[in-house]
Amino acid sequence: MQPIHRRFLVLAMLAIALGSCGLGRDIRGRDHGALLPALRMVVNLRDDEPGGRSHPLTEFEIDAAGADGDFANAGMKAGEYRLVEGGVAMRFGRRIRDRVQFVGITGIGLNRFDLSDSMVDDEETEYGLRLGAEVRVEIKSWMSGHARVLTFLRPFDLLSTQAEVALVFGNPNELGLLVGYKVWRFVDESSGFAGVDEVDLKVDGLFIGMEVRF
Repeated sequence: MQPIHRRFLVLAMLAIALGSCGLGRDIRGRDHGALLPALRMVVNLRDDEPGGRSHPLTEFEIDAAGADGDFANAGMKAGEYRLVEGGVAMRFGRRIRDRVQFVGITGIGLNRFDLSDSMVDDEETEYGLRLGAEVRVEIKSWMSGHARVLTFLRPFDLLSTQAEVALVFGNPNELGLLVGYKVWRFVDESSGFAGVDEVDLKVDGLFIGMEVRF
């Protein structure tokens, strides 16, 4: 074989090899109308009232949430998923007139994502930082409402965002039933699934769970 032909052959093989490294596909989908269960425990560590209308609040939280179902793309079923996230966090904020409270949430957690479609059947688990905020309003002695946003971050990457609005039925200092609506967005731009570059999944629907407060 002539040297020039050999060079062209080597360059062609390199181009094919480099091109094959970027052949991963993206998985995008949505599960609308899902059921999203949750369990949350909040322990009051500091809630003193120094004499003003507003006073500091410190709490400790354990939280777990999940989603499980089919996801669709362009109206067609594209696969199945299971999403579980949980963690522990400190909550710092203020309570106003014992009716309204604002807290920031900082903690650590675990996120596990199971994916199954025509080409992938695998799971990945990530550990990271959880950051969020919550506003809570007491409506009646037996009912309160809240709005909450919670993000899950691994190093240099936002992996998951949960946004919820809910009513809590029950004694505000004991056991309560959570009922509301949640949107959960999972975006993994450096997926660990074989042959997959990016996963983008949006889940929304009925949020229901239990909340225990001490």
